[in-house]
Amino acid sequence: TLQIIYGQDLITLDVLFGALQSALERELYNLTEWQDYGVQIMPRLEILAVNFQVLFVGGLIDGDFPRASVKDIFFGDEVRSAMGLVASEELLGQDRFLFYELLDSPAERVFLTFPKYRDEEALVPSSFLADLKDVAQVTELNPKENDPLFTNRQTLWEDFGQNIFFLTTGDRLQKAMHQADLLFTLLEKPRKTLEDLLHRIQFASLRIMGQQFTRFEGNLTGNAAITDDLQQRFKHRVWSVSQLETYGFCPMQFFLRYVLKIRPTEKIEEEITPLERGSLVHKILYRFYSELLAAGQANRPLEFRERLFAIAREEFDRMPYEGLFWELEKLRYFGNEQAQGIFDVFLIKEQARLDKLQAQPSFFELAFGYSGNFPMDVHSQKQPVIIRQNGKEIRLQGRIDRVDVLPDGGAMIIDYKTGLVHSKVTDIVDGIHFQLPLYLYVLPKLNRDLFPVYGGLYQLKSADTLDLKPIIADKNNAYLQLLKARSMAFVPNKTVLRNGNEDDPFEFDDLLEYSVQQAFEKTEALRQGYFLHSNFPDDRRCSSFCDYRRICQKVTGKLKKGREKEPEGDDS
Repeated sequence: TLQIIYGQDLITLDVLFGALQSALERELYNLTEWQDYGVQIMPRLEILAVNFQVLFVGGLIDGDFPRASVKDIFFGDEVRSAMGLVASEELLGQDRFLFYELLDSPAERVFLTFPKYRDEEALVPSSFLADLKDVAQVTELNPKENDPLFTNRQTLWEDFGQNIFFLTTGDRLQKAMHQADLLFTLLEKPRKTLEDLLHRIQFASLRIMGQQFTRFEGNLTGNAAITDDLQQRFKHRVWSVSQLETYGFCPMQFFLRYVLKIRPTEKIEEEITPLERGSLVHKILYRFYSELLAAGQANRPLEFRERLFAIAREEFDRMPYEGLFWELEKLRYFGNEQAQGIFDVFLIKEQARLDKLQAQPSFFELAFGYSGNFPMDVHSQKQPVIIRQNGKEIRLQGRIDRVDVLPDGGAMIIDYKTGLVHSKVTDIVDGIHFQLPLYLYVLPKLNRDLFPVYGGLYQLKSADTLDLKPIIADKNNAYLQLLKARSMAFVPNKTVLRNGNEDDPFEFDDLLEYSVQQAFEKTEALRQGYFLHSNFPDDRRCSSFCDYRRICQKVTGKLKKGREKEPEGDDS
């Protein structure tokens, strides 16, 4: 056969061995005569032809013996019988008869055995054993506890690991060496397997008990090849605020998502997704306010309620959804005679706020550094905004949902959120919220006539919770003082402090500068290979909502202890 396949070509010993092994595995070989001495390993049917003093019947596992009954999805037992095929009940009958024949053999003693585990899987003993106990007197022999002869591989590994962990105690070393000998006999490549095990133990020990954060926890600063690659990869990066916020909250999450490009499996949604809902609301409000601005009525939204509803219906009708839940979704926004929807409450609160502040909605979907085709303000620019500091630069792209202008030229940046708003001014200090402070910082670069005074998030999740939540605002602005707000977002105050110093509260412009400084520090740490787990391991955004929580290896106590430390080199 090999000559037919390969002709006169030379073949290697590996090919010859593989072909021989494959041929042997495909054939069944029977000896013409069985020897009547020693230990013979034979198929169950062959045993019936030989007389033995002692008979061991092994592998008595339910599903193997008796064989599992598999129903034919096309033909019933009667049809199978008529076709000359074995019916499922006949399989059980055949196995029962064979079991009886084995028990009726001339052997003086019969031992019936079964394994309890196959690797980590617990196995079920054959139902024949229970049937036998009902009709005959049997003696059960259970192995002694910790008898190595009956120890399965999983238990061996567990005991081996325990003895390694407590090597300094008693006779643990001798036990570990004995178990290692047993494992060597069971493993195909014992040296490699044990080396891998020892490396895993080292990784776990350094993660849990090490004083420094090592490469096993995302500190790649000591690997020159990786840091050189990161320097080149992110040298001319155009950053988005979401990328900066991801790194600020959890560098490891940034590493998995943007460096290794590991993405969670996307779920198939039958209803509107949060991303689609956000895009829908943004599109509706963009069209509505753009029309009002063109008509010179942007500060009178309540008077154009019917136009907002008409635009909203057009956009909702374009969505590919229908049915009960889609009708409930529309009811949430449009309301009915019994209850106001999100759009009605939004218009009422908007009009009251604009009247009090004498504010003028002026820019909508103001984009910079953009690519693609989407609705945007006519003042948008394709080039990213470049922020320079101490010879370094950050190239930033983004899209500002809305800018309202006060009579004194002060600019209020407003971002629409269709989910819950969790951000607060202390998140800016912690370096995990960059959107509003960076947008406020770059706004004068987009329009020199404006100066930033306010950044807030409009929560549009439901009519009951709808509100414009300030995240950062200039307490000294005369028009904002009309709001009489007591939120700590209005700085300076006694809560938002530089380095926790009560004598050094953040001024509004100082906090914007501080956020820019944080952005530079984050991008530099990233390029140096610093990808530790989150500094906020108890935060629900980490423990419950992270896409990578199922594979996360963070050690919470160590992260809390080392939160204030500067990145150190990996000495491991």
